[in-house]
Amino acid sequence: MKGCLKALVAMVAFLPLIFSCKQGKSIDPSAEFAAYVKAYTGGSITSSSSVRVEFTSDMKQVENAKLFSFSPSLKGSARWISPSVLEFTPDEGQLTPGKTYKASLDLSAVADVKKSELKKFDFTFRVLPKTMTLETSALDISADDPSKATFVSTLSFSEPVDEGAVAKMVSIKGYTPEIKALGTTSYEVSVKDIARKSSAYDLDLDIKGSSKGFKDQGYSITIPADGGFEIIDVILNEGKDPYVDVIFSQPLDKSAEDKGFFTLQNVGRFYTDVENNKARVYFDTMTDDNVVVSVASQVKAYDGTSLGQDLSYKLSGAAVKPHVSLAFSGNILPDDASLVVPFYAVGLRSVTVRVVKIYEDNVLMFLQDNDLGGSDGLRRSGRLVCKQTIRLDEDPDTDLTKSKLYSIDLSNLFKKEPGAIYRIRFTYTLDQSIYAGAQSSSDALVALESNGLSSEDELIWDNPYPYYYESFYDWNEYNYNESKNPQTPSYYVKS
Repeated sequence: MKGCLKALVAMVAFLPLIFSCKQGKSIDPSAEFAAYVKAYTGGSITSSSSVRVEFTSDMKQVENAKLFSFSPSLKGSARWISPSVLEFTPDEGQLTPGKTYKASLDLSAVADVKKSELKKFDFTFRVLPKTMTLETSALDISADDPSKATFVSTLSFSEPVDEGAVAKMVSIKGYTPEIKALGTTSYEVSVKDIARKSSAYDLDLDIKGSSKGFKDQGYSITIPADGGFEIIDVILNEGKDPYVDVIFSQPLDKSAEDKGFFTLQNVGRFYTDVENNKARVYFDTMTDDNVVVSVASQVKAYDGTSLGQDLSYKLSGAAVKPHVSLAFSGNILPDDASLVVPFYAVGLRSVTVRVVKIYEDNVLMFLQDNDLGGSDGLRRSGRLVCKQTIRLDEDPDTDLTKSKLYSIDLSNLFKKEPGAIYRIRFTYTLDQSIYAGAQSSSDALVALESNGLSSEDELIWDNPYPYYYESFYDWNEYNYNESKNPQTPSYYVKS
């Protein structure tokens, strides 16, 4: 089963099993604030973002920048976007990439707050480190002029950078790179007519991003010798339409794609497409963790030169398979003060936890049809009482490709009742994995419902049908042949 993990919490009178787990720095506001606050800026934002709080109704229009306080401190200005939306805009350069900030809003100044513990609305947000990545494509060598090569790459930033600034960042000695905007955070960087020499050599690409707060980076591009015929690279791409690229030092004879010179093992059907010096072999799906690529000696270059020997390459699939596992076996018997659930996760930026309560009066009825791990007739016995998304990437030093111990304290998310059974389920999707692309921030506000449930969630559990069916996935995107590939949605659908 992928994309989900279940546990049970039995609220019964046994000695408690206590977990000692380090809690994160983030603050999850109490559900009691939902009477005043609808949503707020939380999670990860960029260094150019503003901080917003959206209220459940119109508030007192207090014009005072001191409504907000921050730790570490921030300079900026507060303004009302509307009668129910308050925004704080930090001065330029105030938000430090990589830092986590605690915000405190004087809620009592804009609303009639009865309880003293609700007069200050505290929350946290993290400023993403400024990062840039260069994704390179194979060198293109055309039969029209095999003495020249073309280099194409995609330069991506964690936040918007204008095209003029990017053009000043990128340099290659002896050449003028062409910059083409693909969006506000990504650009195509290409270099044409790179001279090939009698022997292979390296061409240095420098990206000076420090003027915009990014770390300077350097890359080396190997230019193959002009002459000879050999394979210079073999690349496996496991995306939605998977393929293997076999890159040669010379343009290929186009007829190579029809003669079965390229074969794959441990995949379904495959076919070859040849363009210039690249043979791209598309395939259906990987049936193993490895793909074996075989290239026949009869493959010829555009000028008739043969490869001369049979070659074989073994390529490994994605090294990291997103996964969640509990840090214990059996059930949790919590104490009165806490309900800490420890779990291991790898390859994920966040997970979503859902809690279904089986009411005390219905426990015997539930256990007539199920063991503790069953779900038959769950809607007749219980109800979804809590849903929460847990960020796992708030610490910029965390290596998400390694399994790590995390924990969530559920005690503040719902009211525990003795005698009830609570079914806990962890789920995750492609968008929550490390394969969703570079770390991102949409600046979307974090909703603050009383229990994390949306009206749609409540409506589903109001449905009179007696049987329980958990569906967090879009089955229209499911393809069995892609179910082992973590770079596709199908991997995250329950099998």
